[in-house]
Amino acid sequence: MRWWIEDFKGVAAASVDVSPGAVTILSGVNSSGKSSLLQSLLLTAQSHYHRGAMVLNGPLTRLGSASDLVRSGARPEITKLGLSFSRDNRRYSGRRGRLQREMWAQFHLAPSPQGTTFALQELEVGWNGDERASRMVLNKTYARAGDVALIREARGEGDGTDYLHLKQAISQGTRTLRTYIAVVGLRPVEVVQVRAAEYVTRQYRRQLQTVFREFESDSDRLYESRYPPVISEFVELLSEAYAGIDGDLPTIIEELRTARSGNPYTFSPVWRNLSAEQQGEYIEAAAVQRAKKPLIVVPLEHNVRGKYGFGSEGLLEDQLAETLGRAQLVLSSLGEALNSVTDRVQYLGPLRDEPRVVWNQWNELARGLPVGTRGEYSAVVLSRNGQKYISYVTPEKDQRSDRLIDAVNTWLSYLEIGDKVWAENLGKLGIGLEVEVNGHRRDLTSVGVGVSQALPIVVAVLAAPLNSLFLVEQPELHLHPAVQSRLADFILRARPDLAIVLETHSEALLTRVRRRISEDDVERAKVAVTFVESSRTGSLSRDLLFNQFGDLSDWPEGFLSGIGEDTAAIVEANLQRIRRLGKDA
Repeated sequence: MRWWIEDFKGVAAASVDVSPGAVTILSGVNSSGKSSLLQSLLLTAQSHYHRGAMVLNGPLTRLGSASDLVRSGARPEITKLGLSFSRDNRRYSGRRGRLQREMWAQFHLAPSPQGTTFALQELEVGWNGDERASRMVLNKTYARAGDVALIREARGEGDGTDYLHLKQAISQGTRTLRTYIAVVGLRPVEVVQVRAAEYVTRQYRRQLQTVFREFESDSDRLYESRYPPVISEFVELLSEAYAGIDGDLPTIIEELRTARSGNPYTFSPVWRNLSAEQQGEYIEAAAVQRAKKPLIVVPLEHNVRGKYGFGSEGLLEDQLAETLGRAQLVLSSLGEALNSVTDRVQYLGPLRDEPRVVWNQWNELARGLPVGTRGEYSAVVLSRNGQKYISYVTPEKDQRSDRLIDAVNTWLSYLEIGDKVWAENLGKLGIGLEVEVNGHRRDLTSVGVGVSQALPIVVAVLAAPLNSLFLVEQPELHLHPAVQSRLADFILRARPDLAIVLETHSEALLTRVRRRISEDDVERAKVAVTFVESSRTGSLSRDLLFNQFGDLSDWPEGFLSGIGEDTAAIVEANLQRIRRLGKDA
């Protein structure tokens, strides 16, 4: 699974691996655009459940105005975010078709006229894996303003939800008229089709008559899953159509309502006792009632199952789902992929809170901030969750299930910045945090600043949910190079299920990674360096891969070259000094 950006801030194109188990070291000179990759993920995560424009300034990141986020010189003035991912054919096969294994999506974001927010203008989705690649394009430009207004009015929405026009389901596929995709954040959540009342009446009548003919002639298969939900919808529409009418009719409908509850065998005798004229009248009444609802809506979440199967909620919805075919699976799996990225995000920023005796309480943390952006809630996490059991790997590479506090102590001891930590709830005062150093308990103001810098990283990683995507900036701050090296071991070993992306300038950390790869201590295919370098047309990224000896596939200019350059300069200066001394002798 890979995330990419184009024309975002100063970056022309860059990407990063976000697959569970992958460790990526983001590197590059200052202001090259490394943090832009992380910020794009944070932007997507904090906008994921928000209807309407992207949340540029939220709990995870604050980016200012949208007009400042489009790369200068980008034409057209849009920013692109993208995701490539795979899906298992076996899970997504069925009567809607068979979903191809490799997929990708690209989201085109444009600033609002005021330049203050981003809005999704276009979504391009592609998939391949068979003899030809396919794609579809959803566009806001071609959405009819009247249709969008009608949808919002019918659903009682404000102007928050975005609707993208779907011209056709797949390349060279069936055209879909007045069909839109509802988008929350970047996630497609529903297909919404607008139809005239005459069309709805005609199509519902025709579909219902077809189902009832099958129903009458198929008495041995009345329990087939198709029939009970059709009957349920039909009787519900009848109840709405004849609500409040006196006489015999309500009695018949009540019999149908009683008989329809999931058992076709009880519905069938009541229905057959009606004359053909009565049956026709009721079918027509239900069709007219259905036409009062101008929308045909098909949910796209894979965990939402409608009345007739995957994602459909009515006869007409089922018909639309059939028309969409594979496209429904593609859009649904895209939503799941976005969920799997954004719901996994756990972030720790580059600055840590200064050491203190008592730390803040919380009411509820923002999604994606396990210990706060500055690590300010590390103490309360230990206080509340320290006794919970977690699964992790020890420094000795043993898989273990321990209490969170014990796991933290194990790794703090390995990092050699403390032997044990205590978190005590002091009520209104907050959380007291102490660490044992050389056999003595001290608060964090009485020990080196390294503890308060490294502790949030250790707590956040060990407490992270399974398969999380952990993003951290400059984990090496205020740490001795030896501790930075051991921190690399922690990142490589402690939680092999996590995807970890760390932005760093630490040569000590990288050198330890190279050492562990050369020792066959880690699977080198899961570790990479993403190097971001500036150019006149915007920064670009490239992956530097490790070989079996721990060496990198390339050493670009500006990549962690300080120590090497200084060492070479020292050697050269000493050689020159020796030569001068030789001449003077």
